[in-house]
Parts: sequence; C-alpha cells; structure tokens
Amino acid sequence: MEGLFALKDVLLKGDIPAALVIVDELEEMSRDDKISNIGSYAVILLIKQQLENCTTRYWDLSIRNSAWEIQKKNKRPKAGGYYLTPEELKVALEEAYQGQLIELP
Repeated sequence: MEGLFALKDVLLKGDIPAALVIVDELEEMSRDDKISNIGSYAVILLIKQQLENCTTRYWDLSIRNSAWEIQKKNKRPKAGGYYLTPEELKVALEEAYQGQLIELP
C-alpha cells in the first residue's frame, strides 16, 4: 500500500520517470508474491506425493487442486498471459522441491 501512496505522490508532482520506477517495483513485488504462492501450492503437492504410497480419492483431488491453483495463480487475469514463463515456472517448482526435501520414516 505504501508503494501506491508513493506512486500517487510522484504522479501528482508530474515526475513520470520516478513513477515508472515505482510501477516496476510494484510489478516485481506482485510477481514475487505470485511465485511465493505457486511455491506454497507446489510444496503441498510434493509433500502429499512423497508421503502417500497409494493414493486415495481425497489425495488425488487435493493434488489436482494444488496443480489447478498453481495454474490459476500464474495467470494474469487483466493483462493476459502468465506471470512466469514455462521455463521460469519449472525453476520455481524445482526450487520449491529443493527446499522441501524431507526425510520419510
């Protein structure tokens, strides 16, 4: 929210270059937030897959829901397209996986 107030202030002053810098920062923060959300769903997905030797209907639905949420969070509703390219999404999922390697009993 602080960024929006700063953006408003520089726009009212007519400082377009400073406004563009703030917009870039806000976009990056939004993108980082999306990556974090995608990583959270990926962790849920990976942990469930690692802990369950045989799946149940509930687990299958939960895993499918996590995959769907990853796709939904990656989509840019107003601008169209995606926050992450397929390559960037793969890297984000790999990083989530690396951060969640767990020892199974």
